[in-house]
Amino acid sequence: MHGEAVQTFATVPAARTDAQTEIWSKRDDGSLVLEGTGSVGQPGVPTYIEERLQNLPPPAARPASSPPPSPGPAPKPSRSAPWTPSAVSASSRR
Repeated sequence: MHGEAVQTFATVPAARTDAQTEIWSKRDDGSLVLEGTGSVGQPGVPTYIEERLQNLPPPAARPASSPPPSPGPAPKPSRSAPWTPSAVSASSRR
């Protein structure tokens, strides 16, 4: 649910450049709400989502799904600036 408290974690990669690490977020009750990868530079390995997409069955083999849900009201804009990779890259070079 929007605005729900979560804790986010990441493993620390051995290398500080051209590395990929696991990331995940959990609710206070311990349930997993996000998992993926974070990268620095060009790690040369597929990301979490790239691996999942590669392992999908062909479209004909997938079960038929119901139509997508209608979008709800637009979310309220955040007061803080959105995170961008360039902002992180610029601040990490100091």
